[in-house]
Parts: sequence; structure tokens; C-alpha cells
Amino acid sequence: MRPLDLKEQSKTLVEDAVNSALESVSLNEAGLVCLTGRKQEFEAYLTKGLTRFSTKRPDYTSAQAILGVDFISPEEVASYCGLAYTDEQVAYLGKTLPDDGVLTWCRENDMMLLPGPPQSMCFLDLVSLFSAHIALFDVGEEWFFAHTEVFARGERVGAGSWIAMGKREVPGSFGKEWLDQQRLVEEPLIIPNTAEVVWAFLSYLSVRDRYLLEPNRYVRGSSISEGGMPICIGRLDNELDIAHYSDGDSEILMGMAFARHF
Repeated sequence: MRPLDLKEQSKTLVEDAVNSALESVSLNEAGLVCLTGRKQEFEAYLTKGLTRFSTKRPDYTSAQAILGVDFISPEEVASYCGLAYTDEQVAYLGKTLPDDGVLTWCRENDMMLLPGPPQSMCFLDLVSLFSAHIALFDVGEEWFFAHTEVFARGERVGAGSWIAMGKREVPGSFGKEWLDQQRLVEEPLIIPNTAEVVWAFLSYLSVRDRYLLEPNRYVRGSSISEGGMPICIGRLDNELDIAHYSDGDSEILMGMAFARHF
């Protein structure tokens, strides 16, 4: 089909859609006057719609084939977590999706891949978003709500880019002190903060209905509490537990979390 024919076909499609909408809404005289008086607004709205629906949606076929359930798309996050990405964010994520070699590397290193949230979020934002899945023994009075706990408000999971997160602890990190655990994380891997780990684990739970952690096992990230102890994220029955344990708490199985940014 020639470009001119496609343009004429598109015009017909738009005209038919507008006529159908007018019949469906059945505007009265007051409504029609209001519509014609907001001509510029309507044109801008229509332009945005044309841009959205004429832009090719990202193709996640390869990522889904390589990672299977361990690949989570922005559409899935939006659907299951109640968040909305802009068209520009979805397009950017489509352009920056890691290539097949990196996706295979993620699979071989037992990592999941998902987008960051539409807006940057701190740990307390995530507590509000995922409150049904986080252990809160005294709602609003848990230790991490204290203003002195800088990590809870100051550290964030970034918006609009891909994050690969280890589905388990760094191999061999159980039973080691925190500083020794950190030495096990080598480039291109990084040690994620608490907000990043919670975002990844609870998004995975929301979308896949599956916990990534075994009961009574915890992972540490880069975050520390006011008292200087590393923050631990673990599974307590069917909730995520956020705690701060020292190296001396040997009865707690604590490993090191790992991630990669794109």
C-alpha cells in the first residue's frame, strides 16, 4: 500500500472513530457547545492519542523466551501493582531492553529483570504500596518509621530503567560478616539498597504470586540502620520482614543481595 493510501485510510479511521464516539456519547446542545469551545484542548488530546497508537509497542518476545517468568514487563507492573507508566517511559524501556547476550547472562546468574517504578520511590513509599505483603507488627510505629532512619526516606529505587535482581543470595555469602559478603559482589554486579530489593521482590510476588526467598532466610543490601547495622530483608511466613541484625546474630541466615542496573 502506498503512503498516500495509508494516509487516506488513517483519515477515514479517525473520522469513523469520531463519528462513533459522538453517537455513543449522544451529546446534547450544551455538550456540543462546550466541545466546540475547547477546540485547542481537543486537538491536543487527539494528537496525543494519535501519537500513542501510531507508535510501535516494545517487543518483549526475546526477553520472555530467555528469562520466562523471570522477566517482568512494565505492562505487568502497571496491571498488578496499580502503577502507570507514561507512553514515553514505555518507549524508552523498549529501546533500552538489554540484548540477548545480557539476558542470557541474567538467566545464568539466576536473576530476574524488571523495570523500576514510574516514579522514584523510597522504602516508606513501598511500605505503603505493598502494605499487604510487609510484616507490620505495630502499624505506623515500626522502627523504620523513625525520622532518624535515613535509609527509609533517603535511599530510593530509581524510575524508568531496567533492574536485574538476584533471586537468591550471593553464592557462598551465608555465614560471613557483612564486609566479607560485600567483597563477593564484583562488577558488573552491584549491592542494591533496601528500596531496590523490596521493589524487586514484592513486584515479583505481585505479578508472579511467588516469593523469591525461602522462609527464615534474609539478604542484606547496602543500607544501614541508625545504629549502624545492615538492613536485612527476609521472608517471615507469608510476609516480607524488614529487620536490622548484626554479624553476631548467628541464628539468622543472612546472605548478600546482588543486582545490576541498566
